[in-house]
Amino acid sequence: MKKILSLALAVVLLMLTFVSCQNAADEKTSSDTSGETNLQTISEPSEFLPADVNYNGYEFRIFGLGPISGTNFFGLYCNEVAVDEETGDQVSDAVYYRTREVEELYGVKIKPVLIDVVDVPTRSSGGTEILKFIQAGEDAFDFAMINGNSLVQIFPVINNFVELNSIANLDLSHSWWNQNVRESISIGGRLYTAHGDISLYGYIGAECALANKKLIDDYGLDNPYDLVRNKKWTWDKLYEMSRTVVVDVNGDGIIDLNDKFGLMAETAVLLFAVMGSGVKLASKDSEGMPYITAMSERTVAVVDKMFRILTDDTTTYIAKVTEDFYTARDKFHQNEILFYVNQIGMALQSRGMENDFAILPRPWFDENQGQYYVTVTPSFATFVCIPNTCSNVERTATVLDALGYYSQKYVRPAFFDVTVTNKMVRDEDSLEMLEIIYGNCVYDLGYIFNWGSLSSVFSTIISTRNNTFVSSYDSIANKIETDMQKTLEAFGIN
Repeated sequence: MKKILSLALAVVLLMLTFVSCQNAADEKTSSDTSGETNLQTISEPSEFLPADVNYNGYEFRIFGLGPISGTNFFGLYCNEVAVDEETGDQVSDAVYYRTREVEELYGVKIKPVLIDVVDVPTRSSGGTEILKFIQAGEDAFDFAMINGNSLVQIFPVINNFVELNSIANLDLSHSWWNQNVRESISIGGRLYTAHGDISLYGYIGAECALANKKLIDDYGLDNPYDLVRNKKWTWDKLYEMSRTVVVDVNGDGIIDLNDKFGLMAETAVLLFAVMGSGVKLASKDSEGMPYITAMSERTVAVVDKMFRILTDDTTTYIAKVTEDFYTARDKFHQNEILFYVNQIGMALQSRGMENDFAILPRPWFDENQGQYYVTVTPSFATFVCIPNTCSNVERTATVLDALGYYSQKYVRPAFFDVTVTNKMVRDEDSLEMLEIIYGNCVYDLGYIFNWGSLSSVFSTIISTRNNTFVSSYDSIANKIETDMQKTLEAFGIN
């Protein structure tokens, strides 16, 4: 167990490029209906220097996404903005302690301003809702936390938000801010949104693959952990293993949800496989200016290979989020699917599975790839932005930075050391794989901005079962460039 906990801490330290001088964790004890609950924390690093201010009971308002009531999707039941009381749930209680610490430190009362969220797709409405307040000139909140898919709604009018690098007392180089995001989604040195430990939902969005260990043992298949370690974990290998376990259970000659098959995925997996191969939809030059790099020989090669794998009805099942997604997920739990490709959130949903499963990074395109590129889906990750209607930007920056630090101290350990280690991971090998996953997360500028609605090209290829990538890309190439130029203009760059 000591070794497992030390590996879990390594996952924590790798996740968002934190400083190397972290000290050992301390503990804070809280009570719940079942007795005592140990809340894991990270001891205070010297880089956090509280400001000598008191805001005398100011009501500090944070716009955010409401939790999804009754959801069984881990994390989305929890309010990441603020929690008013202890519940006994480690993650929710960690948000509570973060809230109380900041309130006491600066003399504020944190008030969530939440939009109703009924399901995962409606989480993407945050940007539109924010703009209603801003364009009415209403000082309705001090900063906002919105879903990554909502960013495309605010970027065209980004001058409605504060450029974060211009705020003298907001240092985004601190370890509780994600440096990869800071670098990836700035343009010409201008940054309007940030991401880091304050985003609880971002933890569950990293892409991964799950493998049913019982089926691997039953069919005498290669150990997937060793495949990763030996640089043999590729999409071709996954496909080869998947074909081995297929069984037409009811004998009707059709492989569907009534049968046993090798791979379950969604239409989005094609795009994630492309980015997972090292392809960037957009890159930046030495001056931080973007240019499109989505079309290449490698992109075409990845799309061709993945199209063959994902449209093979004898091996692969593409689940539909609004129709049969949870039914297909349950088949993995019932040992009727070998590989389940999704996010860490789905691994957490599988924590009650009776038989063991392996957590793996998404496969390489081929054995020559040499590095993992792990996409964090913006459907879950939330990003911070400050409206230009904010009446006191300096105060907002002071409170925001403290929330980031106390998220690092309380929320991150609660998620990783308690939830991941004790509730999800079945073996030390999976912890090693999580180090790989969280240590190689990427945020693609072209994916976040989604110029020309490029991402839909990839999902449409799978949903229509028609590989038209080259012609589809050509048909929107001009729009991609036009949309990018509009973004540059919105950022004040000619």
